[in-house]
Amino acid sequence: MQHVINARFLKAMKAVDVTGIYVNSTGEIRHVFGKDITVSAHQLSIFDSVDSYSKKRLNNILSEEKANGTTDIYLKVDQEEDAKAYFLKYVRDDQGCWLIFIPYPDQYGKMVENMLEANSELTRLFEEKLSLEMELKLKVNELKIASITDPLTKLYNRQYFYEYLEERVSDTGWKSATLVMIDFNDFKKVNDTFGHKAGDQLLTQFSSMIKQHCHIGFRFGGDEFVIVSLNKTEENIKERLERINKLFKQHTEIVTLSYGLITVDQRDKEHLADKAMIDQLLKEADKRMYQHKRQIKQGDFHHR
Repeated sequence: MQHVINARFLKAMKAVDVTGIYVNSTGEIRHVFGKDITVSAHQLSIFDSVDSYSKKRLNNILSEEKANGTTDIYLKVDQEEDAKAYFLKYVRDDQGCWLIFIPYPDQYGKMVENMLEANSELTRLFEEKLSLEMELKLKVNELKIASITDPLTKLYNRQYFYEYLEERVSDTGWKSATLVMIDFNDFKKVNDTFGHKAGDQLLTQFSSMIKQHCHIGFRFGGDEFVIVSLNKTEENIKERLERINKLFKQHTEIVTLSYGLITVDQRDKEHLADKAMIDQLLKEADKRMYQHKRQIKQGDFHHR
């Protein structure tokens, strides 16, 4: 529907030699007045003629309820020409909004162009800064993971074992924590017979079993491992270890597993807050592990 143009309004615009475009609330062009601006067939909306920065300004103008106002805008009146800077006066009526464009001198237009270029450069630098910060965070996280992880087995290392137990002291989500010491029997025979590559493969295979069947595992070094299991009975843990042992036998006929375990109740959590106390717990688990070694030599894997 063609907008009925207010004759007095057009006469006033002619008197000051300005250009006007009448748009509806969505920016659709309904009427163009003035010699400076022409609208080609493909420019159905005023948003087709402005840059992204000016689009935001126009969108704010068309969406607000203010009857009239002024602002600066950068308008591209011809697809083959550069955009120009305009002083914009807008006047709203009940059907849409008149956008009255008054061109600035070229010097001002150049200044606006420089400002837009500077804004674009600042945006690029800001995005680059965010990207670098994200990359740095990822790198710091990678270094943190590397510092607490055994490079061969990808289990946690001995250093993180103590940190992990100290963190559990302030955690109220557990009632008991069982420490399990595990050691390979006759592992040296694998390295001597088949080489260290075969030995490394056996270590990684065993580590995968720990990840699959246990709460959390640590490699202390060589063929010595520690498992921490929360809120499990010792009988349940022994059943899991026997399942692991059966799987392990599928990969080797030479090496067997020995283990010893000790459980700490939540009420005795202070035992996990001090490295010396933790070492005492490990010493007791290690003692029980060697008792298990003697059982295995007698042909009995089941821990007594």
